[in-house]
Amino acid sequence: MRIAFLSVSDQLGGSEIALLEVLRGVRARHAPWRLDLILPGGGPLHARATALGVACTVVELPTPLARVGESVAMRRRWSLGATMALGARLCAGAVAWPAYESHLRRALHSLSPDVLHTNGLKAHVAGARAARSPRCPAGS
Repeated sequence: MRIAFLSVSDQLGGSEIALLEVLRGVRARHAPWRLDLILPGGGPLHARATALGVACTVVELPTPLARVGESVAMRRRWSLGATMALGARLCAGAVAWPAYESHLRRALHSLSPDVLHTNGLKAHVAGARAARSPRCPAGS
């Protein structure tokens, strides 16, 4: 069994800590399974996953995509300026999206997982779109 995990953060926030617990549990229960983690860089999540015996693949998340998120929108008061700033981030993210999706699709194709587990809202969308190939079943 090959499982690919997709995270759009390489830091250690709440969902990444939970992901490490999932990786630790799967590794303990099914040691021979191949576990791959796709993440945007070599941050602390990369180091911790590697220490668990998880193979890591870096697919860089373009800055405009990294800047689009619900947490940024929630921290701001909704004013005309905040709405326009969010619109600008969404437009910049839309321009960066096709290249990221293409790189992610190539990474998934080379890993050829039986299951794709996505971690976080952006990862759910990116994984579902990039996994639209017969060899990479989408699931989260």
